[in-house]
Amino acid sequence: MGAQDGRAAQRFIDSLSDDDRATISSKLADRYDLTVIYAEAPEIASVATETEEAAPQTVDPVQAAGLLKDKEVALLAFLPVLGKDASKDKIPTEDLKTLKNYFLDMGALAGQAVNHLRGISGADLNETQKAELARYELYLRCAEKVQGSENPLSGLPDTLKEFIKDHTSIVAQLQPAVLYGIMYYGKEQDLRRIASRSLEYREVLRREFADFDKLAKPSSSDIWRMQVYLKAAGFYLGAFDGEAGPGFDDGIRKFKISEGMQREILDVTYQGLGVPLPGKEPSALLDSDTILGVGKDVYYRVWQRIAAGEPAPQDRAVSDNKLPLIVIDPGHGQNSYNGLDIGALGNGLREIDLDPFAEELGRQLHARGYQVVYTRLPHAQLPATGNYGHTLSARRIFAQQMQKELGAQRTIFISPHGDYRPPSSSGARCMTHGTGKVPTNQNTKDLCDFLGQAFSVGTGETRTVIQNPRIGVPGGLDALSFDDISAAFILEMGNLRSAADSGSLKAIIRNPKPVAGNVADTVDRYVKERLPEHSPAPVLEPALKG
Repeated sequence: MGAQDGRAAQRFIDSLSDDDRATISSKLADRYDLTVIYAEAPEIASVATETEEAAPQTVDPVQAAGLLKDKEVALLAFLPVLGKDASKDKIPTEDLKTLKNYFLDMGALAGQAVNHLRGISGADLNETQKAELARYELYLRCAEKVQGSENPLSGLPDTLKEFIKDHTSIVAQLQPAVLYGIMYYGKEQDLRRIASRSLEYREVLRREFADFDKLAKPSSSDIWRMQVYLKAAGFYLGAFDGEAGPGFDDGIRKFKISEGMQREILDVTYQGLGVPLPGKEPSALLDSDTILGVGKDVYYRVWQRIAAGEPAPQDRAVSDNKLPLIVIDPGHGQNSYNGLDIGALGNGLREIDLDPFAEELGRQLHARGYQVVYTRLPHAQLPATGNYGHTLSARRIFAQQMQKELGAQRTIFISPHGDYRPPSSSGARCMTHGTGKVPTNQNTKDLCDFLGQAFSVGTGETRTVIQNPRIGVPGGLDALSFDDISAAFILEMGNLRSAADSGSLKAIIRNPKPVAGNVADTVDRYVKERLPEHSPAPVLEPALKG
C-alpha cells in the first residue's frame, strides 16, 4: 500500500478519542482485531476522509481482495463517528461525500476481485470463496446505488442498510443522525429488523434511557435523540419532532415494560379456561390434561399472570425447536362489560361460527411439528373478561407470555376471522399492522403473499382467493406488530355478507380439514423456505414484550 494511504489512515486513527477506540475495538472484535489494526495503521488502505490516492484501476485479484478488506475495516472505524457532532440530523455534507467515496472505492476494488471468482466454476468454489463472492457482490450493489448523482445523500440510506445487514454489530455504534437518516429515507423496517436482533443495540438503548431519565427538563434535542433510538427499536411510532406527547410517552412505557421496569396492568379478570360459548359444545381439546401437547397448567399460569399484571418469567430455557411457536387467535368470543362479542353477522353466520377452522388449523400445524397454543379455545370464551379494549390487549400479552413460558425462539400469530364488507365484495384477505399503507413487518406481508398464491375457499363459482394484504387494523390489535422473521396477521376467510363467500364458509365449517390443511402447508412452506433452521433466532419486536 502507498505511504499516502497509511498517513491518511494514521491521521484518522489519531483523531479518535480513547473511548471511541475502545468502543470500536470491543464491539467489532468479532470481525477483526481492531487493536492490532490501530497498531499497524500505516498498513491500512486509504481512509476516505482524505482521498489522496484513488483505488487502483487495475490490480490482481489477490491484491484487490486485500485492499478491499482494509477499506472495509477503515469504513467500520469511520461509521461510529459519522454524525457524532451533528446538530440533530444535520450531518456535514463533506462527511456524506466521504462516506459515498468509501462505497465507490470499495465497489471498484470489488469489481476487480469478483471477476476472478466469477470465472471459477460454481462447483469448484469452496465455502470461503462463495462467502467472498457474496460480499464482493454486495459492495458492487452498494457502489451502484450511490453512483451518478452529485447529491451526497443520493442512494446512501439504501446503501447503508445493505452494508449494515452484512455487519450487524455496527448498528449499536451508529450515531442518532445516521439512524435517523436511514429511517427518514424509507428504510425504517429494515433497520428495525436489524436493531431488534442486536443485543448490543439494546444495551445502548438502556444506557441512553438511563441518561435521559436523569434529566430534570429534557430539551427538544434530548427528546429527539431518544425518539430516534426508540423508533429504531420499534418502541416509538411517532414523528421525529423533539416534542414529548402521548406517542412518545407510550414509547417510553413500552420500553419500560420490555425491561421489566413497569407492569402492564389490564382491567381484566380470569374467568376460566373452557367457559363455553352459548349453544356450543366444548372442544374435544379440553378432554385431556394437555392441549396439543401444552399443559392446561401452563395456560392457567399465563392467564393468571395476565390478570394480575405480572411479567413473564425470565428464567425459562430457550427451546431447541427452531420452528416458530404458532399462536392461533380465534376471532372475537371475549366477554366484556359490553356483553359477549360474537363478531360480525351475515347470511346466517356469525364470526365465532368459524371456530372449527381455527381448531383444525392448530391441529394441522401441530401435526407438522409446530408447537401450537390458542388465545381462546375453540367454542369457548376468552379466559380474560373485563374492559373490551383490554381483552384485545390480553391476546397480545398472551402471545408474549407464551413465547417466554415455552422458550420459543420465534412466533407466528394467526387470527382467523370472517370479513364484513358490502355484499358485492368477495374474497378472502389478510390484514396486518402498519402505518398508512406501509406494513410494520415485511415478513408478515411475505407470508400473506405466500397465502395469496396458494389459498382458496370453495371451487368454481364460489372460489375466492386472498388479495393483497390490507395494511392497518382497528385500534387495540397491536398484537399484530410482531417484527423480524416472526409474523402476525388477521386471516379474513371471506365476506360474511357475500352469498358466494358465505356458501364457501359454511362448507368450511362443516369440513375444515381441506382448507386448514392448505393454509398449514403454506405456512410450513414459508417457514422452510424463508426461515431456515440455521438462521439466527429473532427477538420479538419490543412493543410485544412483557
